[in-house]
Amino acid sequence: MQAKGSTGSITIDGDLVSIGRASLPGLAEAVRTVAIGDLVGLDLRQATAVEPGYIRLIYPGASAGVAGKLRLYDPDTVMFNIEHQEVMLDVHDALMSRISGKPFVTTRRSAPVRSSAATVVSLIGAIVGLALLAWWVFS
Repeated sequence: MQAKGSTGSITIDGDLVSIGRASLPGLAEAVRTVAIGDLVGLDLRQATAVEPGYIRLIYPGASAGVAGKLRLYDPDTVMFNIEHQEVMLDVHDALMSRISGKPFVTTRRSAPVRSSAATVVSLIGAIVGLALLAWWVFS
């Protein structure tokens, strides 16, 4: 199983998990491989429309966790955008199932749902805006 993110890829191959990270576009990925049995956990943040998400491997000897934009340079972290999220969450769930020995499913964030009242207010605003535009143009 493999998933590509914005800063690299994460691959599950048998009892191994690998994170491949390209330092510069066009160069070969630098790959870090860890036995799944050595993992003690994963750090996950789901992506939003504004903020990227990430998966970070946690194991003895792993790099210390970093915050913010520094995650771009963390060799144990793969960052991803919202378009990569589903496959990244599938990889996360597969790894967590292997680590815990139990089936694991991450609760996916759903898209915000607009209420019918918000829709009505939006329509009224659009109609009023068009009426004002027509009055300005034709008067």
